[in-house]
Amino acid sequence: MTPAGRRVVVMTWSCLPPEDLEALDRAYIRLARRLRRKRAPGRPRSPAVTAAVEMRRQGKLWHQIYPKAICGYWSLDEHERYHARENLRKAVKAALRRERQARQEQR
Repeated sequence: MTPAGRRVVVMTWSCLPPEDLEALDRAYIRLARRLRRKRAPGRPRSPAVTAAVEMRRQGKLWHQIYPKAICGYWSLDEHERYHARENLRKAVKAALRRERQARQEQR
C-alpha cells in the first residue's frame, strides 16, 4: 500500500512470448498516442498578421500589403521598414504553415 492508501499493481509480462510482447508494446504506444492531450492553442495572432494573411489569400502582392499591415510604415526609416517587412513575412508564412498542418491533421 502507498502512503495515500492506494494499492499499486505491478504487472510483468515475462510470461508472454517475445512476439506477443512486441504486439503489446505497439498497442500500448497506439493507446498512449490517442490519449495524449492535444496542445492548447497558442497566443493569438496580431491583427496585422491576420490582416496580411487575408490579403495574401486575396492574391495581393507584398508591396500592397506592407503599408496596410505595418503601423506607421512610411514613417519608419529604411532599415526599420526592412525589418518590419521581414518580420511580417515570417509571421504570415508561419501562420499559413500552421493552418496547413492543422488541416492535414484533421484528415
